[in-house]
Amino acid sequence: MRRMILPGLVLAFLGTLIPALSISAAGQEASSEKSEKEAKSAPATKPVAVYRVDYAIRELEDGKVLNTRKYMLMTESQGWARSRVGSRVPILGGEKGVNYQDVGMNIDCRVRERDDMILLDTNVETSSVVPKEESRAADLAPVFRRLSSNVTAAVSLGKPSIIGSMDDVTSNHRFEIEVTVTQVK
Repeated sequence: MRRMILPGLVLAFLGTLIPALSISAAGQEASSEKSEKEAKSAPATKPVAVYRVDYAIRELEDGKVLNTRKYMLMTESQGWARSRVGSRVPILGGEKGVNYQDVGMNIDCRVRERDDMILLDTNVETSSVVPKEESRAADLAPVFRRLSSNVTAAVSLGKPSIIGSMDDVTSNHRFEIEVTVTQVK
């Protein structure tokens, strides 16, 4: 009797093991096929693009260019680039002693790719001390001039574009912001 029970148990065990193995193999095959399909349908990761952004900030009077300042920044797509150029101007503060005011040029930019367009987000801020002969200030405190522009513009790669222009309210000067965006990588 023992001889019959042992082969019966072995057959019963194999009878449950073989279907379980085939179900597991079929599940792995289906899982493998599913992974391949997902990999094919997943959007390909786009390589990171690097851009050079050239700025020309022009000051004009009656259409004549008085001054042009040039700045260049490098940025990855979607990333912000920053440039800060300037000085700290001391201001006598009476009892508090000396305070300082930053003056100069601040530029922040970001290049974004959307469909077939290149979008440039730009923040430009310039500040300066007004010369004493222009300020008409009775006291010795300096007078500061400030211009600021926050722009999002669609630009063409490699072509100069004027993305902003503004008049100085204290003079007959006009300021233009021209940019050229070039893809480096």
